[in-house]
Amino acid sequence: MNAKPKISLYGLRGAGLIIPTSSGVMYQNQTGGYSCLQDEVEGVFVPLDDEPIDHYEALHEFFFNGRKWAGGCDRCIDEETADFIDATLARFPGHSGIKVDRNRLTDSHEAWVHVTLFDPASTGLLEGFEATQGILTWPNSD
Repeated sequence: MNAKPKISLYGLRGAGLIIPTSSGVMYQNQTGGYSCLQDEVEGVFVPLDDEPIDHYEALHEFFFNGRKWAGGCDRCIDEETADFIDATLARFPGHSGIKVDRNRLTDSHEAWVHVTLFDPASTGLLEGFEATQGILTWPNSD
């Protein structure tokens, strides 16, 4: 059996969403801060336009420079972290419909956070999608 083609998001600038679906293409990113995990999932990738807010800068500061995680968030996130991510996304009007999936906190970590897209069309990037699950990802903060 042949492996599915894989796209590495290591050179990603800013934040993006991976929507898990049968696309035939795997997306991989280095995640988990200093642990440098290699998470991957089959789906489609959507870069998030965040000008002039810069989601990545806020997320990097929180996970790497902040006292709470200091580059060590490789196992799970907590409610406080989920609230911070939700608030960061809400700073951009079209991203307020993207919320951290509270049922998947134990599966989420730095640069790999499970989210629910309650209104995918509000992003201005997705048409014809119903509410769906996704993974918020960004450059690893190591």
